Amino acid sequence: VEALPQKAAEQSETKWRRRTRKFLWILPLVHSEFWIAAGFSLLQSFYPAMANDKGLEADEYSYVYSSYKIAMMLGAILAERIMVWFSPVACYLLGMTGCFIFNLIFGSLYWMTGGTALLAVSLASAVLGGVSNSLYIVSAYAVFTNRFVSNTGVAIAALEFTFTTGNMIGSILGGVLIDSLGYPAPFFVIGIIIILAFPAILSLKSVLNKDYGSFDQSANPEEVTINYTKLLWDPMFIAGLGCMVLCWGQMGFNEPTLEPSLREFDLSSTQIGTVYTVQFGSSAVGSIIAAVFAHFKGEALFALIGLVLSVAAFLIVGPAPFIPADRTLSMVYISQ
Repeated sequence: VEALPQKAAEQSETKWRRRTRKFLWILPLVHSEFWIAAGFSLLQSFYPAMANDKGLEADEYSYVYSSYKIAMMLGAILAERIMVWFSPVACYLLGMTGCFIFNLIFGSLYWMTGGTALLAVSLASAVLGGVSNSLYIVSAYAVFTNRFVSNTGVAIAALEFTFTTGNMIGSILGGVLIDSLGYPAPFFVIGIIIILAFPAILSLKSVLNKDYGSFDQSANPEEVTINYTKLLWDPMFIAGLGCMVLCWGQMGFNEPTLEPSLREFDLSSTQIGTVYTVQFGSSAVGSIIAAVFAHFKGEALFALIGLVLSVAAFLIVGPAPFIPADRTLSMVYISQ
């Protein structure tokens, strides 16, 4: 009789361990999501000042950001093929490794003399970073949405929250490290932290690839095709795509121009990082609100609200010529 409570306790403990083990796969993915985002934030927060010190003008190093975005588009196409030919985890690990190398290269730019050579290496590494970022993002979304099929909107919002929180921490941590140790420090530190999750994700590949539908490795890659042209006739898809294009276009303008424009306020690297921290922190809050809208099937309404707020922020940050006000640091914070 005395053995019964002990047996029940053991069964309860085993059940708890089973539940814990069931969700352990999330931890290394959250780790890499967070720190890859932190590394991504360094590019727009601190690269412009270094490039300017090396003799590059804003119109020159802005090509680095354009190259990064174009490479992300190519990486998104490549990611689908890699997941078909190999697996989502293989695509994820390729993206993670590429982000690690990208951070090391961008940190090493500090020791280049500048000029054409600096711009060429920056462009090449931006292409690597953009492709790697897309490989990682597409495969991460594929794994998460496959695991949370019943509520994909909330799953994506959780990923976005982790990403923007990583952006926020990366900006402020990068500023502190640069002020204390110099430009290369945050790129090297965050790059090394990113790759630490590699062994854990590799060991979980069977769990992460399990039941992955059309991307099953046993499937014939030639048979796994998606007719994207049908999407062009879907009004909701076109509306959503239009919102994304406008918002990302604004972000693409903000990336190479915000940091140079902050120089009129004579801010330290830590203070510049704080400006970006406000931007990414607000985005993290927006991710939580988006999750609520997604839970109640209000994605279209939130997309419209987000677009309106993005336009308002874009008008304030300048400010726009027709706004009768001088530019202040408070306006920059509000816009971010």
